[in-house]
This record gives sequence, C-alpha cells and structure tokens, in this order.
Amino acid sequence: MSEQPHQFTLTDMDIDLMASGAMSISGSQMQMAQEILRLRTLLSEADQRGKDARRAPDGWCLVPKELTPEIIQNLQMNTEIGAYVCENLSGAYALMDKYHLALVEASKRTLQSEER
Repeated sequence: MSEQPHQFTLTDMDIDLMASGAMSISGSQMQMAQEILRLRTLLSEADQRGKDARRAPDGWCLVPKELTPEIIQNLQMNTEIGAYVCENLSGAYALMDKYHLALVEASKRTLQSEER
C-alpha cells in the first residue's frame, strides 16, 4: 500500500500571515506565500477590469444588440410610438428592429468619438 502525500489547506489569513513574516516559516514557504499573494492580486485586478469592461459609462445603459419578440411586444404595449408603428405600418417589427440596430450603431460611434 503506497502512502498518500500529506495535503493541507491554507486559509487566506494563513497566507497573509506567512507573507508578512508573522508566522514562522521557511524561506521557500515564504516565497510560495508571497507568490500566492501576487497571483491573488493579479486575479483580483483582472476581475475588476472585466467588471469595468462590462459596465456602461456614466449616462449610458446596456441594451441587447438585437430586439427580442418580448421587447418588441413590450414596446408595442407600453409606448405610444410602439403602438402607432405596429398599428399603422406594415412590417412594423422589422422596422423597429432596423431602428434599434441603427441606434446601437450610432451609440457605438458616439461612444468611440467620446473616448478619443
């Protein structure tokens, strides 16, 4: 029967104590703890960048790239323009979809020009 290597779990507090020198450990364990802290910081920064990339700029809101039937129905039922378009224009759903796509594209161009 082969002996399994000893496994142990370090908590975040253990790692913080090890890296700060408050816990008596060997030099290689200190390096490991410091590397874990460095990687944890890198992951946290990457996670924040990902959240920032998904966040709408001030004064903007996120909308789907394409209208769904539910969104079109909501526009039709809850806005005067949606009700008018759907009652009076043939191909109303396609028209609303084209209008939405035009708004999305115009918003992208506006945002890009503001970033310059």
